[in-house]
Amino acid sequence: MKLQAMFLSCITTFSCNQISKEYLYPQEEDNQMSTYRFSKQAPTPRDWVRWRNFWHKIYPTNFLLPLPLGKWKFPSHRVWKWVLDTKRDILYCQTMTQVDYYTRVSYSTTRSVGSFSKVGRVDYLPYEGIPVDVQPTTACNLDRVSVRSGGGPFPVQPICSRNFWQLLNIQVGSWMWKRMTGDTEDISWMATALTNGTLLMAADGSYNLNKSTLINGAGWIICCSSSSKKIQGSAYEKSTSVGSYRGEMLGLLALYATLATAHAYFQLNETSGVDNQGALGQAYRMIKRVTPSEKQTDIIRAIRAAK
Repeated sequence: MKLQAMFLSCITTFSCNQISKEYLYPQEEDNQMSTYRFSKQAPTPRDWVRWRNFWHKIYPTNFLLPLPLGKWKFPSHRVWKWVLDTKRDILYCQTMTQVDYYTRVSYSTTRSVGSFSKVGRVDYLPYEGIPVDVQPTTACNLDRVSVRSGGGPFPVQPICSRNFWQLLNIQVGSWMWKRMTGDTEDISWMATALTNGTLLMAADGSYNLNKSTLINGAGWIICCSSSSKKIQGSAYEKSTSVGSYRGEMLGLLALYATLATAHAYFQLNETSGVDNQGALGQAYRMIKRVTPSEKQTDIIRAIRAAK
């Protein structure tokens, strides 16, 4: 789940004849590999060693598949990190928040392979391009890379072209944002408020056992004290662990997910507050793993993922 893989083809090179070594080592925190939504995972260093040993045992010859998979025919859920624009001869590397671009410094036997050097950063990914496999010229340094093999002409999956609300859906899910109202069309006011320190927000959650023993609800509001612009929302969930604490955590999740998305989308910092000190303490815990015995583990994991 950490690699957001569903099939063997999700972790192979584009030529489908070898396990990509990129998927055998720890990934960047903001590295999205699928258009589907996966829960956050935090494998330990020992887990990664076991993962590599497993594939080395299955495919001992440099992770080569004895029988290559078939050629790609259609786009998949897999998001290709490296994309080559063959018309302009520019290589792109995309993450959740940025797109780096590279220019060619040397050729190989074919135009689609060779060495590229990092030049700068853009805020978009061209829709014309082919997925490629790359290898750093120097270990752990992506300033210069070599393209090993290229893919077919089917459309790649751009990440950074998504708008604010599409990125927010990735954090928690669209179910939480169905009742959003206010100044939702142009959310740039939130970036201004974060920069100027005029952002205010609050959330509250509760439950009513007289009406249902399985439903928690929460409401939240985020506003700018200078421009008076605001957004507000509410959501409910069915759970066997209803209570005021869980309701507060649900509201915290909405605030953290919104501001984490703003942080990534506008590359800003944020602050927050809550009147439930227990929920606040959980939100600020800097932990890598959530034990199964903890209460409200699903929401805690979601808040941790949104940070």
